[in-house]
Amino acid sequence: MSKINVIRPSHLLTLFNNCDLQRAFVSEIPDGDIGSTSMLEKVCLVVLGRLVEAKSVFEFGTFKGETTKLFISNKIGESVATLDLEYFEGEISRENFDLSNDVENDRFLTRIRKASVDLEIKEVARSLGVSVELLKNNSMSLDVSHRKGRYDLIFIDGGHTSEIIENDTKLALAMLAKGGCIVWHDYGSKVHTEVTKYLDKLSYDRCLFSIGSTSIVFHSDNEKLTRGLPRR
Repeated sequence: MSKINVIRPSHLLTLFNNCDLQRAFVSEIPDGDIGSTSMLEKVCLVVLGRLVEAKSVFEFGTFKGETTKLFISNKIGESVATLDLEYFEGEISRENFDLSNDVENDRFLTRIRKASVDLEIKEVARSLGVSVELLKNNSMSLDVSHRKGRYDLIFIDGGHTSEIIENDTKLALAMLAKGGCIVWHDYGSKVHTEVTKYLDKLSYDRCLFSIGSTSIVFHSDNEKLTRGLPRR
């Protein structure tokens, strides 16, 4: 069972249209491979960031840098911090992984990242005057004591086990600024099913919204964002 409120993308866009906010949108075309975000999800991330007027962003899961560069290119935040594991060195064959298995899928995703991603992120940030922090650490051992209440938009798309999702969510809640927004990816995934189970459980303690036709769920105490959205 779940108490997550389900909204259509049009609900979010109508809310955005009623605000005097920048409409320009910059994005790379999604590669469509596993682990990526869809174009609609990218639009939703930018809209959420602008609605809460994000000045600082934290991201769990840099991966290929798609969403990191999305935040930077659209000036969602004057500063962006993104976290991922150290790069894996060695040759990787997709055929050696069962991508329909949650754990195997995550192992594959952590190994196909390339060090050139960091250089691309730094170059985009430099060209647009956005401060970027590239963190290499396991979120399970991440110390956020000096980051509490600091971020207006937090995107959770790192590891997908229930243990990691719960850990990253607790860290995100500690780091979230008043009026900010936490966004989770992969809700409803047929592979990463523990994300859905965890968020369904969390919905009994926190007000969550799921955006239809995406795998995005978000939480915010910002009335500008949540006021007027359909609820269960």
